[in-house]
Amino acid sequence: MKNSIKWIVSCLCLLLLTGCDLDKEAEKAVDNTAAEIEQAFEEAEKEVDDKIGEIEVLSVKSTDKKVLEPSFTGTIYLMASRDQLERGFPKKTFSLAGKPFESIQAGSADDFNIRHAKKTWFSIQKVSVQNLDKLDIASTVDDDVVLVLKK
Repeated sequence: MKNSIKWIVSCLCLLLLTGCDLDKEAEKAVDNTAAEIEQAFEEAEKEVDDKIGEIEVLSVKSTDKKVLEPSFTGTIYLMASRDQLERGFPKKTFSLAGKPFESIQAGSADDFNIRHAKKTWFSIQKVSVQNLDKLDIASTVDDDVVLVLKK
């Protein structure tokens, strides 16, 4: 009887010790997987940043003139909120320094949205500029406009 109790206790201790050892191996596997996921995420984030390029988000009144330091070369996107889209905002005409904005085709590389000031903003028009020193927007609306400057 004593031998069988010793044998059962020994087996239970052995299982307990083996279980603890498995936990360390499982913990190592989880740590390795977490490190691989973090590295893959960082690589994907860098790839997205490279594709997007440098951007700046500006919220301006349609009548404001804003000086850019230094001068800007790239694409300026006109953004609209959901409320503005429902009111027909994209049908309004915009121009920048006498150059008209052009419409963005749905599903194109220029069709994107951003989160700004607790709202989602959708790209609706764009204009490409060279060495732009000041934002001088002419518009038929009185709303504030959100611009994304992408180099």
